[in-house]
Amino acid sequence: TGHPLATYDIHDVLSGRGGGTNTHPGNRCFRVLIDENREKYLRARKNDKPDISRSIVNAIRVKNGRFLKKDEDSGLWFEIGDDQAREKTSQALRQKAPDFRRQMEVQDRQVIQSVMVPTSPSLYFDDHSQTPLVPTMPQLPQQHPSLLAHFLTLRERQLRLQEQMLLVQEMKESLRMRRI
Repeated sequence: TGHPLATYDIHDVLSGRGGGTNTHPGNRCFRVLIDENREKYLRARKNDKPDISRSIVNAIRVKNGRFLKKDEDSGLWFEIGDDQAREKTSQALRQKAPDFRRQMEVQDRQVIQSVMVPTSPSLYFDDHSQTPLVPTMPQLPQQHPSLLAHFLTLRERQLRLQEQMLLVQEMKESLRMRRI
């Protein structure tokens, strides 16, 4: 879509396969950005995914990097434009997605199991009614990693609230002891 270029810069991302593009500094930087954002992309809702891809394209552009494709007949490079750059980025983020999703699911389950282990029995019972505060571990469908993330967020909030409740109880007890 742009003017033909005889050369490229270290910040440019070169389209194509093989050793030349893989070792190019701009492509290495691009792959680092892909790796840093892959989990966020895979967990994101469909409507949010283009924003993640756009942010990676913008990160390359901020460094004056371009997304280039070589015309094999002329040997010249051409800028592919933002739309194709975003598509290339989205495709890179989706590479090996099933493997990454499996890894993320294993990690999520480990985190959930680690937060489900009691640290103090008092955190798990309401002091007045002695009813359990912690639900049993739900069986979350494997197809919905976003449910795991949502559960973790809720679980973290629950633990923070329980810790705060415990502190308030300790403060009340301390004040009560001072009065005696």
